[in-house]
Amino acid sequence: LDAAIVQRAAVTLAAAEAAGVARWCLETAVDYAKVREQFGRKIGSFQAIKHLCAQMLETAEAVTAAAWDVAAAAAAGEQQWAFAADVAAVTCFDGAVEVAKSCIQVLGGIGFTFEHDAQLYYRRAQVLRALAGSSDDAALRLTRSEEHTSELQSPMYLVCRLLLEKK
Repeated sequence: LDAAIVQRAAVTLAAAEAAGVARWCLETAVDYAKVREQFGRKIGSFQAIKHLCAQMLETAEAVTAAAWDVAAAAAAGEQQWAFAADVAAVTCFDGAVEVAKSCIQVLGGIGFTFEHDAQLYYRRAQVLRALAGSSDDAALRLTRSEEHTSELQSPMYLVCRLLLEKK
């Protein structure tokens, strides 16, 4: 069994879990913003919370898309799977951590306590990121590897480039 295949399989499975973490955090934050009141209004009506939840949605969608892509690519061939696994490594784990952080921010003080599950999802996201390895290494493989040259004009490549420029 090749170490690269084991790494790709681990990234594929962890990306699916990261997508679940991001989705749970998004749903929890939005549900809380709908019921929590401050200054006589639901906190979801405040512009800052709206923007935070919108950003969480965008990130959760990117994480989910990358997780679906790497899962589908596992059956599409070695080269495509390697490319999709690197894209997932760049997108999914940092994205899940960011969505979990934002969830805790929307929840306020309760998100930091052991009484709420948000802290567990944040920790899970951090563990997934640590186990998956450096997203910078995956990004370098995407930009420098000759085996990915056929994908250089693909939309996923362009998304990866944008994510790298964002860092």
